[in-house]
Amino acid sequence: MAPYDRVVHFDYRYLLPFAARLPLRWAYRMAGFRGWMQHLLRPDSRRHARDHLRMVFPRLSEKRIRNLALRHYMTPARDELEACWYDRPFSFFDRLTDVQGRKALVGAMESGQGVLLFSGHLGSTGFFFCHAGKSGIPMNIIGRPIEPEVIPLHPTVLEFNRRRVKGIERAVSNPFILTGRGKFGEILEKLNRGEIVMTLADVAPIGVKRTSPVQFLGFPARLPDGIAHLYIETGCRLVHWSIRHDPRRRRQSIELQDVTSQVSPEESGAVVLQKLIAWVDRGIVQHPEDWWCWDSLNHYLDDRKGSSSPEEAPN
Repeated sequence: MAPYDRVVHFDYRYLLPFAARLPLRWAYRMAGFRGWMQHLLRPDSRRHARDHLRMVFPRLSEKRIRNLALRHYMTPARDELEACWYDRPFSFFDRLTDVQGRKALVGAMESGQGVLLFSGHLGSTGFFFCHAGKSGIPMNIIGRPIEPEVIPLHPTVLEFNRRRVKGIERAVSNPFILTGRGKFGEILEKLNRGEIVMTLADVAPIGVKRTSPVQFLGFPARLPDGIAHLYIETGCRLVHWSIRHDPRRRRQSIELQDVTSQVSPEESGAVVLQKLIAWVDRGIVQHPEDWWCWDSLNHYLDDRKGSSSPEEAPN
């Protein structure tokens, strides 16, 4: 086993489970250490993340760029820590969480039109799924297969992610809907039956057949347009959600907002997609350290020419 592989094996097999058993304060500190370690051990990823942050935020200092790049590794490390807690009761999650806009989601659910919950790869996504599911909100989560022939992962990481998926499925009372041939019709049926479907809108369009052009983080890009066509074909309600971790209070802040009135089924898929991705874009610009995908931004972009600066740069 190569040195890097040994470190990864030790991290996921021993260090992560140990961290999850610590008191919250020290558990989250250990998550920060694991993020720092990932930042250190992945030089190519680190370089790409810094380059892309400079592209999007050209006015930021080099010190700020490096700090954001480091902190963005700590976000998935925190999500992985919290995955070790998925079997805990709702009371555990609820005492760590503030929720704004729950009435918006409940109202959308009660409309009977079906609900498309959407967000981006921002913050502790798994924590949101478990909090919502354990609070009595069942949902169908769309995800990509994580099998090694699809996504090459270290065997120990693959084993961990399989357990994480199973934990989320138990919390939300439904198996994941894995993307692939024939799945679009299955998702349409669930929405037409009034169910909740959750998707992350900022999926890198690698191996995706249907995409549409959008402006993303100030650059021309292409993103999968399935979310827009699901809305157009079903007339479902659209609810945007976000989750932010407050390290000082060691609490999560969840915000939900029904944005259905901001789009129309009469609009094209590209127009609807642009309006929805603008919500994700805004969250990334406001809190860039929360976005998981800085080292992969190049996969989203059509052409780096003709870019425009984001509306807001972080302080």
